[in-house]
Amino acid sequence: MEETYATFGSKELAESILKSIGNYNACLLANHGLVTVSANIDAAFATAKVIELVSRLYYQARCIGDPMILSGNEMKMVIKKFSTCGNL
Repeated sequence: MEETYATFGSKELAESILKSIGNYNACLLANHGLVTVSANIDAAFATAKVIELVSRLYYQARCIGDPMILSGNEMKMVIKKFSTCGNL
């Protein structure tokens, strides 16, 4: 994929976001940062907060070594466990 810079607020940047984001609700743009989308501003902001938290945790983990990246199957199990975390 060819990397090009698009000025903030430009039609080219908006088109790049649409092309990159696909069916996801967030993408990280080089030189611009995080973009999130949702049905409403509260949900988009909540997504941004989660991504920022996970990014900080990953950065901190990298500062002390190479974190172990979980497999897709392991992540499914983690997500399932987190879905009931508050129901103890």
